[in-house]
Amino acid sequence: YKQLAQNDSIIYEYINVYKKIIEELKPLIDEYEEKEDSKVTLFELETTMALLYFYRKNVDFVVLETGLGGLYDCTNIITHPLVSVITSIGYDHMHLLGNTLPEIAFQKAGIIKLGQPIRLPLRALTFLCTLPAAHARP
Repeated sequence: YKQLAQNDSIIYEYINVYKKIIEELKPLIDEYEEKEDSKVTLFELETTMALLYFYRKNVDFVVLETGLGGLYDCTNIITHPLVSVITSIGYDHMHLLGNTLPEIAFQKAGIIKLGQPIRLPLRALTFLCTLPAAHARP
């Protein structure tokens, strides 16, 4: 019971922190959406909130997962990751990433940053080797 009460306390603390961050970001989001005539997605909001939280906590390391692949993902704001990891190339989110494994690999390879290390399974390497070198982002 004590552990449960402690976990509840931690959850309430995070809810309050994120509520404050949302209140802080709301005017900026409203301004962006009006200026760009585009809506911020839930994933973009959550990523922004998390990055702001990590920044304020002065964390040393963050494991950040992309939303749908990598190429056009909002997590690409990270320009110098310690490492980029592609865990698999499979037939997921085909309506956004493509209909073939090479097309999906192309999208997922969007997290690769020029000069930064990457880790991936051997199967993914076979697809990524067919991509143009210019695909890696600086």
